[in-house]
Amino acid sequence: MIRRLRGFLLTTVSICVPCTALGALTGLAIQLGAIPGLHLSGVTGPGAFIGGVVGIIAGLTFSSLLFATERNKRLEQLRFGRFAMWGGLSMAAPIGVLFHNPLLAVTGALLGAVVAPVTLAIARRAPRDASLPPASTQPPASIRAPST
Repeated sequence: MIRRLRGFLLTTVSICVPCTALGALTGLAIQLGAIPGLHLSGVTGPGAFIGGVVGIIAGLTFSSLLFATERNKRLEQLRFGRFAMWGGLSMAAPIGVLFHNPLLAVTGALLGAVVAPVTLAIARRAPRDASLPPASTQPPASIRAPST
């Protein structure tokens, strides 16, 4: 249970941090006038905040989708296509709901669909932590149905 919660939390944070940075960079670009026809001052902080909120919602959505659909699978068993689909959906949903802009939602979906499989590839290459017990496909003995 703690292992799943840790994975849930780390997945959420790993999506929130880059979204916060992207929001801050977007705010900075707007503030510096890098986007033609759009110049506002003091939007770097709010951009980072909005990016963080989108990142938290997207991270929780992505973690929930993985928990519900890919529950007892190991990293090696996850398919890149499904991972990309969940990543795209989890980024498009909060952006579409918060901004009511289909173009931004599609951009978020494409970003999520590209970044999620890359993240999966990086996670597969990471060294295994020897202190963690191996994942089991069997439920604990305390909740197994009695055999007859």
